[in-house]
Amino acid sequence: MTVDRYHALVRAGAFTDRYKTRIYAGAGIPEYWIINLVDRVVEVYRLGSDEAAPTEYGPATVYQVDAEIPLLIAGHQIATVGARELIS
Repeated sequence: MTVDRYHALVRAGAFTDRYKTRIYAGAGIPEYWIINLVDRVVEVYRLGSDEAAPTEYGPATVYQVDAEIPLLIAGHQIATVGARELIS
């Protein structure tokens, strides 16, 4: 994602985020990441495990530039990636 595209997303406001979130959740995508180049963080959203709301993402886990982000498959960590590698 380029900075210009991110700025376009910011200008579009929360509607864009909610719209994409519903599409991802409806497709069963277990998590999605936003690489926020403006704030230099990585935001990770994961589908809830609550049976009442299995198609809703929980609040973002925000990783600062020096953090290691766990890579999960079926809820199990298989590796980590440095946020700096994604942000730089």
